[in-house]
Amino acid sequence: MLRRIILLAAFSIYFLSARAQTTAPLRHCQQPEHWTPVKPPLPAGAEAELLEGDPKSDGIFTMRLRLPPNYSLAPHTHPTDERVTVLSGHVFVGVGDSLDASSAREFTAGCFYVNPAGLHHYVYSGKDGAVIQLTCQGPWGIEFISRKE
Repeated sequence: MLRRIILLAAFSIYFLSARAQTTAPLRHCQQPEHWTPVKPPLPAGAEAELLEGDPKSDGIFTMRLRLPPNYSLAPHTHPTDERVTVLSGHVFVGVGDSLDASSAREFTAGCFYVNPAGLHHYVYSGKDGAVIQLTCQGPWGIEFISRKE
């Protein structure tokens, strides 16, 4: 009988602690509410919201970009890997020093891709625009190859 009581107590403690862990508040759970216009060197027209971290500092950060229809980023590079998830719409991504729509790959909502640090690439949105989420290691930046696009 004592053995059953001890076993029951042990299971109760286990299940109560497991329940407490699953109901703990999330560290971050937010929807973008404060979209702000992007700043140079990004071309005007897009909007951004920083969800966590600081792109200018060491460490992980996550931000979302809302790209209007037919928005383009000329060929550029980043100092760190850029992990991108397409949340809505679709974007086209190509590799090289000039924007070539015939060789760009289309990424639709739900797709994920990585631009390795230093990769010369370009991005443009489709006719309906797009929302993308970037998760990167800071400090982050963008350096355009050419502004002639």
